[in-house]
Amino acid sequence: MSRNLVSVLRVAGSQRVDGRAGRMAAVAVQKQSGIARSTLRALTTPSSGHEPNPDLRTLARLSDALGIPAAFLLMRPDDWTMLYSAFNGLSMPLNAVQKVASRQKEKKSAGDLAELVLRECGVHPEAAPMDVPVDAAELDRLQRRNERRRRNCQTISALMLQGRRPSDIPLDTVALAAAIANQSTPVDPDQRQVDVHVKKAS
Repeated sequence: MSRNLVSVLRVAGSQRVDGRAGRMAAVAVQKQSGIARSTLRALTTPSSGHEPNPDLRTLARLSDALGIPAAFLLMRPDDWTMLYSAFNGLSMPLNAVQKVASRQKEKKSAGDLAELVLRECGVHPEAAPMDVPVDAAELDRLQRRNERRRRNCQTISALMLQGRRPSDIPLDTVALAAAIANQSTPVDPDQRQVDVHVKKAS
C-alpha cells in the first residue's frame, strides 16, 4: 500500500513547467483529505518491518483526495496482472452471457449467471481428459478447483453487483465477473492467493 501511495503522489500534483506530471505535496494531501501529517508520513515512509495498516476511513479520505478508487491503493502487481488477463479473455464471456441470458426463463442471481457463462465458454466445470489415465489425487484436485471457481463466481459477483435485483443485472458486468472468477482460480485450489504473494515478495 505504501508503494502504491508513493507512486500516485509522485504524479498527482500540478503539471510541471516542462510538461511532466508533478508531485502532490503532503500539504495538499492533508488539506484535501484531512489526514494528519504524522499519519501520512507513517503511510508513505513506514518503519522497517511495520507495514502501514490504515483504517477504512483513512483509505476513503485518501482515495477521494487523489481521485481514485480506494481498492486501487491496495492492489498488488499480481492483482493487476490477473485483471489484465481477465480483460484479455473477456470476448468469450461477453458472447456467452448473451446466449445464457436468452435461454433463462427465470431470473438467476449474478453468481449463478457468471457460473453459467463459464459453462457456456467450456471452461467450467473442468473434466479429466478422456484418453489419459488420471489418478484419484488429480480427480480430487479438479473437483476442488471446480468448487473454488464456483465460489469465486458467487463472491466476485456479490462484490461487483451487490444490491441489484436479478432483473437489473448488467450482462457485461456478469461477463467481467465470470472472467475474473475464472482467472483468479488457482491451479492448486488449496493454495491461498495470499501465500503466493508472500512467497514472491520474500
